[in-house]
Order: sequence, then C-alpha cells, then structure tokens
Amino acid sequence: MKIAIATENKEISQHFGKCELFTIVEFDDLGCTIVQLNNESESKSTKIPEKLAEIGTDIVISGGIGSYAKRILKEHNIEVLTGIQGTVKEVIDNLRNGVIKSGKSLCSKELCEKYCTDK
Repeated sequence: MKIAIATENKEISQHFGKCELFTIVEFDDLGCTIVQLNNESESKSTKIPEKLAEIGTDIVISGGIGSYAKRILKEHNIEVLTGIQGTVKEVIDNLRNGVIKSGKSLCSKELCEKYCTDK
C-alpha cells in the first residue's frame, strides 16, 4: 500500500495543494519505505493528483483538500483522508497501528475561499 502525506515542515499540511512536499510511505510485509516527493508544480492542485496516480498512490492524507483535487484523486480510485493533524511520524505510527480516521477538512476559510472551488 502506497500513501502520500501532504507535508509542511514535518507536519501534516493544512491544505493539499499548497504543501511543500509529499511524504510517500509504502508498506509491505517487511515494514515501510519512506521517500519525499517535492510539490514543485506551478499549478499544484491540478497537476499533483495526476502525479500521485502515476506513482501508484492508494491513499492521500492531508489536513484539507479542495473539491477539484479530491475529485481527480477519486477518479483514480485514490482514497482521501482529511482532518488529519500532527507530525508525519505520528501519522505513520497511527497508520501502522490502524488508528487513523478521516475527519472534517482543516483548511482555513480564507485559503479555501481562494483555492477550494471546482475549476
């Protein structure tokens, strides 16, 4: 299973499309592998869902995500978990223990008024 965690300063990013990078965690029978994928796209929220699909992502974890990016991810059968807070390490530990659940989006009102609309 491959999981992409929207990351900002080693914490879960509040907004998927504006994060600095994605921490990619791949779990297998031997444990997990962790790599980072920079979010360098000019139009991050429109390009990164396609990139995550290309690399075989199964789940995306973020504090919040706009409806456009969420729709594209779901079209690629990628599960989206929002409302997640904490450090990347805490989230990985919670994933290992099976105690992570999606919740209400954490995007700020100002950020979402600008970026969370359908395009």
